[in-house]
Amino acid sequence: MQPIDTAFEEGRFRYTQLERRGDIAIYEQQHKENPAIIRYEVVRIRVSPPTTWPNGNVSPEREVYPGASVWGRLGFTCFTLEEARAPAARLQAQAVTLEQGEEDAGDPTYTPKLDGEHA
Repeated sequence: MQPIDTAFEEGRFRYTQLERRGDIAIYEQQHKENPAIIRYEVVRIRVSPPTTWPNGNVSPEREVYPGASVWGRLGFTCFTLEEARAPAARLQAQAVTLEQGEEDAGDPTYTPKLDGEHA
């Protein structure tokens, strides 16, 4: 599996991973044009399965940042690192709950197991 980048650029921003525990990470978001503008993004990193595109190219299984459609459930923007640690702790607690067998109703990638199917 291809791990998510710990530093990358997207649009007007630079992102640097500051912390990661399991699939929960905090990234610093720095504005390219004004580096003094800094925010923090808390994300649950997901695994995207291999994809075969119409042109035949194949993207490998990889870790991905949550998209806009799940922002507010799997990703949050905060003004300080301390503020970011609260949603990170909540996401981490949800991950522990999932490990104990409860389903994640807010997770679009959640697929319930069929009767008789084991984890």
